[in-house]
Amino acid sequence: MKSELLSAVHTELNIKNKRSNNVVIHGLPSTTGAVGTDLEHVRDFINVEFCNSGFDWDIAACHRLGQRRGNKSGSTASVNAAAILNADGSMRFLPLLVTLRCSQQTKYLVRNARKLRHSTSEYTRLNIFINPDMTVAESKAAYDQRCRRREKLASRRAAVIGGVRQENSSAAALAD
Repeated sequence: MKSELLSAVHTELNIKNKRSNNVVIHGLPSTTGAVGTDLEHVRDFINVEFCNSGFDWDIAACHRLGQRRGNKSGSTASVNAAAILNADGSMRFLPLLVTLRCSQQTKYLVRNARKLRHSTSEYTRLNIFINPDMTVAESKAAYDQRCRRREKLASRRAAVIGGVRQENSSAAALAD
């Protein structure tokens, strides 16, 4: 039992170490062959949005995550192979897994991803997000932590709203 637990922890640490140079970019539109590759598009995007970082961005690789939807014959459509049509008719782009050669650059992108909310591009402000490449266990732990934080925030809001309502009803009783 103890050796199985140690083995699982060791495996998880190895996977985490392999993912330490990766980030996942959600919402970045795909490119067509005439414009360039996703790698060039990501490099240009990062250079524009994080131009004052002082880094010479060294991107080793990038590829889209998830299933690509194709036409009925089974081949993938070339123009928007990385896009999925939502139920409301809007396009959603498959996330990009970007591997950088330096973990410092990866950490910088994740720490400064909030700067995208102040971008000059409206599309970037609303649709593009940069996240770390997490293992399944890390994703579950982060999800559980978000749920606990939201529950705590909701209970605080309910207490404040409840307190305000009580004050208003007692003030109304005094006015009568």
